[in-house]
Amino acid sequence: MVCDDYRLFVLLLTTSSIVAAVSEETFNVYALLGSNLTLPLDQKLLSDRDTLRWAHNSKAIFSRSSGVVSRGMPTDVDAAGSLQLLNLSDSSAGDYKADVHNRTRVRVNGWSGHVYVVEKVSTPVVTFLCDSSGATATLKCDVRNPKHVVFAWTHEGQLLTGETKPTLSVSLAKFKGDKGFSCSVSNSASKAQSNAVQLKLKCKQPPLPPPPLPPPTPPTPKDYCFKASTIMAAV
Repeated sequence: MVCDDYRLFVLLLTTSSIVAAVSEETFNVYALLGSNLTLPLDQKLLSDRDTLRWAHNSKAIFSRSSGVVSRGMPTDVDAAGSLQLLNLSDSSAGDYKADVHNRTRVRVNGWSGHVYVVEKVSTPVVTFLCDSSGATATLKCDVRNPKHVVFAWTHEGQLLTGETKPTLSVSLAKFKGDKGFSCSVSNSASKAQSNAVQLKLKCKQPPLPPPPLPPPTPPTPKDYCFKASTIMAAV
């Protein structure tokens, strides 16, 4: 009886070691809408006698045992058992999990992760508004679908650290050069950049007002001369 207990303990310990050895990391995978994606599985541990099961959001989408496919199509996986996802749509996103069991029903391989399907970012367009003095300007980075988009701004090709909002306010006296400002947008699967905008050529300070006119010169007093006879007559 002691020997039987010992054998049972060794069997449980061995089985637990196998399960622990194939416990996998959960991955986050980002892919573009409409693209194809392969979810990888390690082919070194996959045998024709193994049972392979892929699930999407806990629902089985592929199952194969001893070479016989009972769910899905044979072309859904490659020779290594990696899942092939074609023409991704919004409904393709979610949790995916693969389980591989050998003929003794011991789990020997697997994969798990979450697939995010994102739209390719459009090319952004920069618009701007100069203030009345021409000394400052506010730029705006417009993109078709700003959801899950990260913004960045550059001047003269140099990244402006910390500027990650779709708007940017600048003092033209602080920035020199004529290559201008541009913005870039990115998500987890794509990136695009706008054309540069040259604010120095667009935001011009209004001309200085003309100097005030000098005050008019007062008229010079005139001297009047009268003849003595005329003065006497007046008296």
